[in-house]
Amino acid sequence: MTKRYTLTMYVAAPGTPLKSEHPDATGGTSVAGHVYYVISDGEQRASYGFAPSEHGASSGPGKVYPNDEKTYLNPFYQRKLEITESQYEKLREFGENPQQNGFSMQYQGATNSCIDFMWSGLNHAGIHRNNLLQRPDTNYDGELKPLDNIKPIQSIPAPVPGSPENTEEKGTMPKRTILQRLISEETLPEGHRDMLNAIRDQVADIDQKPGLRPHQRADFRRPARICQGTRHGTCRPCRPWQCAHRWVQSTHVCCPGGVERYRALPRLGFDQ
Repeated sequence: MTKRYTLTMYVAAPGTPLKSEHPDATGGTSVAGHVYYVISDGEQRASYGFAPSEHGASSGPGKVYPNDEKTYLNPFYQRKLEITESQYEKLREFGENPQQNGFSMQYQGATNSCIDFMWSGLNHAGIHRNNLLQRPDTNYDGELKPLDNIKPIQSIPAPVPGSPENTEEKGTMPKRTILQRLISEETLPEGHRDMLNAIRDQVADIDQKPGLRPHQRADFRRPARICQGTRHGTCRPCRPWQCAHRWVQSTHVCCPGGVERYRALPRLGFDQ
C-alpha cells in the first residue's frame, strides 16, 4: 500500500486552552496565540513548534517543542495537505535541526518567533504561499499576528491536488480575558509592535528584581492573577479608567491596605 504523507498547519488563537503536563490538570490559556506544524507518514506523527527555552521570556535561547499538538487544545484553525515524500523529509529535517538549516535558535518575539519558524520550515520544503500575483513567495516569513497567517496558509497550492487528505477546519474563537484582548497579537493595531515589545521587555526586567516573591511576578499562564494584600486581607485589581498608578497601560494592582504590587503584563512572544 502506498504511503500518504501529510502536513497540517495549526493556528491557535489567543485564549486557546492549554493542557498541563499533568494528565488531570489544565494549563491555563494561550495569551498571544501560536502557530506550529505536524507531519505524518500515515503511521507516525511529529509535531514541531518554536518557543523560548524559558517559558514566558520575550527573548533569549529558543527550542523546538515536540508536543504542541497535544498542548494546544482545539486550535482555531488547521489546514491539512497531502505532500510528497521529499517534502515530508524536508519538513522533518528542518524540525529536527532548524539551526543546521539556516534558522536562528535565538527567540525574539518581534523577529524570530514561532511564525518565522513554521514558514521557514515550509519554505525549506518548497511549500510556499502565493503572493498577490499568484506566484510562489519563496522568502515569505509570515505575518506579525498569528491569526493573520490563516489567509497566507490558505493561499498555499496543494502539492497533491484533489487528494482526499486535503482538508481545512476552522473552529470557534475561544473566550479571551480583557488582558488577552489588550496584548494579543490578534488585536494589536499596526505600528504598535514596538510598544508591545517594550512592555514585554519592561516586565521581564521587573521580574528579575531581587526579593520578589513568586506571587509578585508575572504569571504568564494566568493573566488575571492579582497580588495578595497583607494589611486588610483584601486586594482588588485596578480598572484602567480608575487606576492612579500608571505604568505601561495601567498594570498596577492597588491594595486597600496600602500595599502596592504591580500587575505585570505577561512577557510573552508568540509561544503561549
